[in-house]
Amino acid sequence: MFNKKFILIIALTAVLSAGCSTENAEYGAADGGNGGINMTVFSNGGVQIDHPDEGYVEYIPPKNTSSDSSEDENLLDYDTVMVTKEQLSEIAADTSYADILEKLGKTQAFGQPRHRQYVTDDGRIVQLHFENKDELCPYSGAELYERALPLEYNGENPDNMVYGLLAGDGNFFVYYMAYFNEDEEKIEICTAPDGSRRITGEYLMTGDAEIVFEDGSPATADDLKPETALLVDSDYTLQSYPGRAHCTKIVILK
Repeated sequence: MFNKKFILIIALTAVLSAGCSTENAEYGAADGGNGGINMTVFSNGGVQIDHPDEGYVEYIPPKNTSSDSSEDENLLDYDTVMVTKEQLSEIAADTSYADILEKLGKTQAFGQPRHRQYVTDDGRIVQLHFENKDELCPYSGAELYERALPLEYNGENPDNMVYGLLAGDGNFFVYYMAYFNEDEEKIEICTAPDGSRRITGEYLMTGDAEIVFEDGSPATADDLKPETALLVDSDYTLQSYPGRAHCTKIVILK
């Protein structure tokens, strides 16, 4: 039986030898059971791997095969950049994502080539999702601001669950990296001099988690959509970057 690493090597070899010219090519690989892995191999050599059984998606950045550096090779290197409402207001509807990224600056993507995020100076997360950076964004900057969800949760946080937002394809959890003193009082030290915010994120492993809506009614992993606010309880995180948090309970907020 082929293991997942061997299958991945075969897929990468096939794509590189064929000189893939499309934006991405999808590959599915059964692992001998009901669960499998679905891989998307991008034209730049990067690989996105969907692990449906474990409930997370990972991205393997491409190796630099030329003297020219690619932004996609550095998607793990940026902090979340702070922008103002005024900066956003200068962006018109139907502006390409490439132009938006050029105007607002290189920011955190957590290794996901089709996702970028910014934080506003009044604490909202602006998420951009696109298949191709030449694609036109249907929203103006003002509309992106209005759609943006708050970075911090003002409601009751049961059992110290972590509040955050879903990003990317809906399996990545973005949250504010807050620090506390001995009296459990939050210390506001998470804004760097350049305006970047200490926002981190983890893939969510949801296979055996209790998932409910805010009113307590049952939900499933299919209800975890991008730009959804969550409360998450987890008991451990795998040592990788980005990390993979094993969830025990998830509350989907309105």
